[in-house]
Amino acid sequence: MVVKQGRSSDILKQLYGDIEKYQAVLDPYQNKLIKQYPSSNLTDLFSSINKKMIAIAPMVFCESLLLDLGEEVRNEDLAALGLHMLAISTHDDVVDEMPQNRVKLGALIYAGNIASNEGSKILIKQGKHDAAEVLLQTINRNHFYQQHVLETLWQHKPESFETYIDGVHHICVFVAIGLLYALALCDRMDLRKQIEVYGCGYGIALQLIDDLRETEEDRKNGYWSFAITEGEPYTKSLQQISSHIHKAKEAISPQWKRLHNLLDSLEEFVATLEV
Repeated sequence: MVVKQGRSSDILKQLYGDIEKYQAVLDPYQNKLIKQYPSSNLTDLFSSINKKMIAIAPMVFCESLLLDLGEEVRNEDLAALGLHMLAISTHDDVVDEMPQNRVKLGALIYAGNIASNEGSKILIKQGKHDAAEVLLQTINRNHFYQQHVLETLWQHKPESFETYIDGVHHICVFVAIGLLYALALCDRMDLRKQIEVYGCGYGIALQLIDDLRETEEDRKNGYWSFAITEGEPYTKSLQQISSHIHKAKEAISPQWKRLHNLLDSLEEFVATLEV
């Protein structure tokens, strides 16, 4: 099996449909950042927020769960979430691509931090301290597991699929960011356990798909994905994608149609992987 190569943000619409609404939510906040912090290097990064899967996907998960629970969705809450996510993206770029240009390196660090802090300010002004605490705690867990992947899969080949799963646990936490934030917004943290199972199932499936689509880049950068370890025809990778999507489906109520639709879109995309 030969897999089409590409980056995550290239498939935003295929996985999440009408993303223009989320882009529109972020637009005024991006423009504010550009005006408030005038620097061409920062502007390039602020302008990219609404094009990044790392920002859009958590907003989609958050809104989908809130709607499935019959709760209100506020644009300010979605914007705060999207702004927080830029730091995850830019810090990833610092680690994965290691820019040698000091100006570019600094811009990645500072733009991410500024956007994240602006997102926190939105929640503080609204008095949503519980939601802010859950959001920041989950983002910190993501940072912790991002360090873990550096200490594992960036250092050596995984000995087994289980070793690989341990190495990419950050993706489970990443998917959980928007979902747990949604639960905090509507005071439904009693659903945390099943939502985390859903997030991990979806996340592992998404990570395996990303790894299949980025084998050439990962080889060049020195990252040991399971796809690289397994090699063509990627039989186990494809089996595990299907298995983890099934686990995610089993974790949630059949009435949560929007979260189920996100899994359906993921399954449909898998069918398009082969060249």
